[in-house]
Amino acid sequence: MIKGAFFESWKKFKLYLIIPDLTIVLFSLMTVLYFSFYKGLINQQNLITLVSSNLPDFGSFLINNALTVLSIILVLVFINYFLGTGILAMKYGLFKDLLSKKEFNLRTSLSYSTEYFWKVFLLRIFIGIFATIALLVSLGILLLIGRYNSKMAGLTALIVFLLLVVLIKLGVMFRYAIMFFKNKTASASIKESLHYLIKKPGFLINIFLVISFVGFFMNGIAIAIDFIFSYVFGFLGNIFMIMIQGLTRIVLYLIFVVWSDIFIFILYLKIRP
Repeated sequence: MIKGAFFESWKKFKLYLIIPDLTIVLFSLMTVLYFSFYKGLINQQNLITLVSSNLPDFGSFLINNALTVLSIILVLVFINYFLGTGILAMKYGLFKDLLSKKEFNLRTSLSYSTEYFWKVFLLRIFIGIFATIALLVSLGILLLIGRYNSKMAGLTALIVFLLLVVLIKLGVMFRYAIMFFKNKTASASIKESLHYLIKKPGFLINIFLVISFVGFFMNGIAIAIDFIFSYVFGFLGNIFMIMIQGLTRIVLYLIFVVWSDIFIFILYLKIRP
């Protein structure tokens, strides 16, 4: 089943499906660049600091520009949770139409952004709460064990946090597919998705492993492209290379994200009652 869904997901992949995610990325990049240039955060010395591995200098950079960095973070959070929510709703609506063999319709796609806005928004809030709980549990372990062994405490807390994050990802894997194909609320979508973790844990772990493998493979492609570009265009300078490498990674990341979502949607349609 997973093998068949893997090949089917690549066949279903359409380039226009990356537009919603690309919109969020572009808005985020424009926000960072606007604040950076407007506040003077970007200059030659700061770029040298950012691309260097000198952690104390980087820490000083963050402290000296704390207000600007905080402003960027707040605006990015706003974009992600409000503008991003509507765009995500449109994206998953596109997936629903694609897998239901409906023709692409811009008006219908835009209607998803309003129809599902608050459902998707609440769903993302729930996921944020789960992630916060995982972080607090890890910090609690860090503080508890840190009294006796600081090195062991850090490693243990990190392992616990990563395991909790994986558990959350497995538990809510089908949340958007359930919401859009069954038109369920955020809480009902999470509840039904958790049901699959209880009933089919091995199946979900296999899906997670396949997606992780593809992610590592795409990262390998990005590294290979970086090497080729560095060899061919290295004479153009570090700034140009950083821009090219960044663009390449963004495109590959968007392809990976869209493919993995389609893959999950297809598998949900195959196992849903």
